[in-house]
Amino acid sequence: SSSSHSDQDEWYNNNDPIFTWAELSDDSGIAGYSFSLDQSGTTIPDEIIDTSKTSKSYTGQSDGEWYFHVRATDGAGNWGPADHYRVRIEVTEPMVASTNPSDGVDDVGEDATISVSFTEAMNQTSCEAAFSLSPDIGGGSFSWFDNTMTFTPSENLAHGETYMVTIGTSARDLAGNNMKSPHSWSFTTKTPNKPPT
Repeated sequence: SSSSHSDQDEWYNNNDPIFTWAELSDDSGIAGYSFSLDQSGTTIPDEIIDTSKTSKSYTGQSDGEWYFHVRATDGAGNWGPADHYRVRIEVTEPMVASTNPSDGVDDVGEDATISVSFTEAMNQTSCEAAFSLSPDIGGGSFSWFDNTMTFTPSENLAHGETYMVTIGTSARDLAGNNMKSPHSWSFTTKTPNKPPT
């Protein structure tokens, strides 16, 4: 098990994994344990005793999927089977490949909505990211989304007027890392005229 990475299916922005295992018993006693850490899920540690303790910690492990392997030997020199534990580490901030608005973004239309699309995030060991969009006018709210977001200007904007809208994008990964240097871009949009009342 791992007190630092308790769920083998989750990504963590902690690169100092700690592993523990149950203390075994044998008629001839337990002489010690052999362990290793690598990126293969089936590695069998060698037959050299590394420790007599039941825990091992690492610091500064690089991003990726890592597997800790451990096996025991008894007092008669018999080695047992290996057990394996996976940790997923992601401490690198995500980067956005592109922040280009979708075609026709200046043509708001009668419903006064703006759709913006982005490419996939880059530099993601954890394979998935979401984007944030934060418009500076119209009462739009900060929200997370996958690739496309629709922004509707607030009703308190004067209809038929042209506005400059600045939108900042960010990204986050499955380990909870946020992009430290968000991109931003601006465009003008004209809200539709109010229908006659």
